[in-house]
Amino acid sequence: SSCNALHCSTHQKFASNFTLRADCECGHSLDPFNSLELVYSISAQSLIEESKNISNSNPNQSTPKEFGTKLKLIGALQDTQPCPNPYCKAPLRIHRTLSNKPDVFTISLNWDGLPITS
Repeated sequence: SSCNALHCSTHQKFASNFTLRADCECGHSLDPFNSLELVYSISAQSLIEESKNISNSNPNQSTPKEFGTKLKLIGALQDTQPCPNPYCKAPLRIHRTLSNKPDVFTISLNWDGLPITS
């Protein structure tokens, strides 16, 4: 839950309240739950791969929304876990809905040991 203390500027400025729900193609689902995050982390490797995919599929189009589109796609790819149904091998997809408008939305790029290339 969010901190409501007037002196807690960290939570007041940076707290992103997400409602998460999870479902699987086999029909299994989890009850929605809330999550508070100060920093949203994504994989830099995923961002690079998605950039290549978008560029290859539409090389002549570059819009300001492109970065947001990439982040949304990467978030969907990262938000999976094994389905708890023992007879199912499909991933349980986690859907996030931002339920507030934080003053600052912080994104952390995790480099995952990427090789340095020139």
